[in-house]
Amino acid sequence: MVCQAPLKELRKDPLRPAIVLWIARVDLATPIDTRTNAAKLSSKVSNKEYIMSKISQYLNEHLTGDVTTADATRYTYATDGSMLAAVPDLVVYPSVTDDIRKLARFTYQLAQKGHILPMSPRGSGLNQTGAAISDGIIIDTPTHMNRVFEFDQKQRLVRVQPGATLGAINAALQLHGFHIPYEGVPAAATIGGAIASNTHTYHGTYIGDSVAELEVVLANGDIMQTKRLSRRELSSKKGLQTMEGAIYRAIDTLLDDSQSTIKTIAASRVPANAGYPGIAQVRRRGMFDLTPLFIGSQGTLGIVSEMILEADLYNEDLLTFAVLVESYDDMVRVINTILEHQPESLHIVDSRLAKLAYKAGRRHAVVAPHIERGDAFAAVLVGAFGDFSERTRQRKVKKLFKDIDRYSADRMVAEDLDEARKLRSIENDLYATCQIAPKASPISPLFSGVYIPPRRVTDFLASIQKLTQHYRVALPFTASAISSIYSFWPSLPVRSTQDKQALFKLYDAFSALVIAHGGSVTAGEAEGRLKAPFVVKEDDAGTQALYQAIRQIFDPHGTLNAGVKNGFELRDVAKYLRLPNGAAGPIIRPQ
Repeated sequence: MVCQAPLKELRKDPLRPAIVLWIARVDLATPIDTRTNAAKLSSKVSNKEYIMSKISQYLNEHLTGDVTTADATRYTYATDGSMLAAVPDLVVYPSVTDDIRKLARFTYQLAQKGHILPMSPRGSGLNQTGAAISDGIIIDTPTHMNRVFEFDQKQRLVRVQPGATLGAINAALQLHGFHIPYEGVPAAATIGGAIASNTHTYHGTYIGDSVAELEVVLANGDIMQTKRLSRRELSSKKGLQTMEGAIYRAIDTLLDDSQSTIKTIAASRVPANAGYPGIAQVRRRGMFDLTPLFIGSQGTLGIVSEMILEADLYNEDLLTFAVLVESYDDMVRVINTILEHQPESLHIVDSRLAKLAYKAGRRHAVVAPHIERGDAFAAVLVGAFGDFSERTRQRKVKKLFKDIDRYSADRMVAEDLDEARKLRSIENDLYATCQIAPKASPISPLFSGVYIPPRRVTDFLASIQKLTQHYRVALPFTASAISSIYSFWPSLPVRSTQDKQALFKLYDAFSALVIAHGGSVTAGEAEGRLKAPFVVKEDDAGTQALYQAIRQIFDPHGTLNAGVKNGFELRDVAKYLRLPNGAAGPIIRPQ
């Protein structure tokens, strides 16, 4: 499906700055001779800092947006939603796609001369896997590239920039009766960041499901517009004597040479965002489309500068309900029964987290009375029926409550829209609670987005209980029951080298349990830095080699979000860990 208003075509002027040649002649390990540069440089300024200041000056002269090396700004971008930190050398605020194109061409030319200065696109900084940090260049998209362009209501297509938030996009779409489904994802999250990680929603869908077309800046600064191509159109693309043409030729050949591996990826019933599983969807129904390859790629194949999204009909008139269950065995039984009634969403919240939220003042009506009385319960289930007919919704919930009567400790139906919104926001409430609970030191990002096959949930939870007893740490959880994707919320402080070792030892055992039960640790979002060392257990050698080949095709010099996704090892993750001092702490700059 193609939007009637095409994505803009950008000029491709050559960019061969003299500064590239100058840097190529400079030994980064040798201090600058301050006697000849005294007017420009203090004797305490390092060679690298001097070069970065020159690069910043050059880019400011040639880009429409802003570039800075200011320490205060760089340290602001040193962290994201994960427990990792890296101080960037530069922060770039592009205002148009042409800025990103010029930046990419500049770093590519540097790389050709042997100097790697990686670029990392960044949205709201909510990424939980360390994919939105860099010790090279941070590309900030929300500041200027945040527009929501025209909406084609007939085709249900909207064109947006990557820095637009999901909240802003839906505020515009809902005026026309449409939306981009993202329940469970913060409204402040940018669409670019959500697509880069292919973030999961409560509805059992992914943000990437809404993507129709992309405009992408390639590693060398060329512009690629991805869409469904016929065989004739593909042949034309392969004939281009540009990086885009080389990519189409290489991927087409790779698909032919890797048919067995790709069939294995396509046949997998385990949802996973590690690597580039979209390769299995490039050829579909006689068409060729690179769009799926970029979804979940976390800026490692190119930098998305615009996108066309396919909107769904919007219906906030949901019947929201909540059910309390006394045991995990009852929880599994109730979930299976509820799913038979086909709810719009069904979310699980462990009682331990519900109590934590209660202590923070978030007193949800269905759990507050039981907590106040000291009643024992295992979890609360929050679901919704999305049928447009009120009569149908009421009939479903009445039949549902009758079917689960023997297993539910309590249940309720939201009486109004405000109460429904509060119930459905329970996980965001929990996340906010944990962020202001310094004594708990929650490190949920490492343990989030885990897929467990529904038939193995009971066994998995029993195994987790044994694991927590061995390591003496609690692992309460939330989950989307429709997709069977879980997030565990451990309370494990990370204040020393010993704490780091204990953390990764625990996660290594945890991820082994996930895989042993047929699951995946990257079902909720792509692996970033944080999970990269552990996902190799999920993929065979052929799959890993295929993913590495894909990355090499798009990023031959390693300038695109270096250190993210495949090829990242545990020792690389460890050096990026930041140690908290209470709720927040000093940033550990990688050495």
